[in-house]
Order: sequence, then structure tokens, then C-alpha cells
Amino acid sequence: MEEFFLNIIKSMSGPYGYWLLGVSAFFENIVPPIPGDTVTVFGGYLVGRGQLSLAGTVLATTAGSFAGFMTMYAAGRFLGHELLKHGSRVFARETIDRVHGWFERYGMGVVLVNRFLSGARSVISICAGIARLSPWLVAVCGLVSCLIWNGLLIWAGSMVGENWGLIITMLKKYNAAMAVALALGAAVWVARSILQRRAKRRIEKKY
Repeated sequence: MEEFFLNIIKSMSGPYGYWLLGVSAFFENIVPPIPGDTVTVFGGYLVGRGQLSLAGTVLATTAGSFAGFMTMYAAGRFLGHELLKHGSRVFARETIDRVHGWFERYGMGVVLVNRFLSGARSVISICAGIARLSPWLVAVCGLVSCLIWNGLLIWAGSMVGENWGLIITMLKKYNAAMAVALALGAAVWVARSILQRRAKRRIEKKY
């Protein structure tokens, strides 16, 4: 799939190139297998070659990422509890309660750094919708996150030129590290929740 997007974008310049970059960034939120970050870095490479402009590339990818993020936010806000009512395991009542607690603890900071959490972007946007966080604040924080992340990728791609693949290699290592960190964090959270419940039951039995 990477080669498909890269070959098409490389053969285009002007509006069509920006349009494809935006579409890729959008669907990367909806269908994670789409290599959105890879395409964005490649867009930076094309900026370095003079095939695309820096401003246009940043604008196109940021608009696509932001639109995709807010689409998933809307899905969580308007469909999350409907899925819960129909017995979806993904949106089980316990999951909803945990999400509310997560956002109550960390607030908009989670949304602000969502683009840097490559393995959890879509989950964060959906959970923000289920938690019914302010759409305006979510939009502002999400937009800032998209702008900074895409700007960094495009800048890096334009700087390394023909060696843009090095950035992709670094991204894969970064994503792998984030996946491990998220998994460990989830394990710690689950273990802590279990211990707290057991402690609560012991106290209730005493009284």
C-alpha cells in the first residue's frame, strides 16, 4: 500500500499532489493500515525537491489529519453509547467508565499529544467523543497536535532528501517503542485497578 500512494503522489504536483496527501492523512485515522505518516514524510521529500510547497504540504496533511480525527471524535460522541446499548464489547460500560476517568485525570493533555501516540490516535479521538469532551477544545487541541506532528515530519523529509527512508525507519522504531510503553501502561493500570478492588472488598467485609 505504501508503494501505491508514493508512486501516485510522486507523479503529481500542484493541487492533485496536495489532495492526495490530505486524503492519505484523513484515512490514516479511519483505516490505520494506511501509511499516513510515511506519505507525509514523502511529501516533505517532494517539498525538498521543489515539487510541492512547504505551506501547501503542511496545510493539506494537517487538514486531512484534523478532519479524520474529528470524524472519529464524532463517531465516539454520537455512536459510542448506541453501540454500548446493543451489547458491543468494545464499548462496554466498564470501558466507558474507565475512559471518563482517564480524561478526568489527564484532561485535554491527552488530545494535545494524540498525534505523537501513533498506536492510540484513533482510540483517543473515539474516547474523547464517548467522554463527551468539549468539541471546541478537542478541535483546538487536535488541530495543534496535527500541525506540530505533520510539520515535524515534513521538515524532516525535506531535510534528508533522497534519504527520506531513514525517517521512516526511525518512525517505525518510535512506533514500536510507543506500543510497548502503551502496553506496559495498560498492564499497570489493570493491575492497579484489580488491587484497588480487592482492597475495597476487604474493607467492606470488615464492616
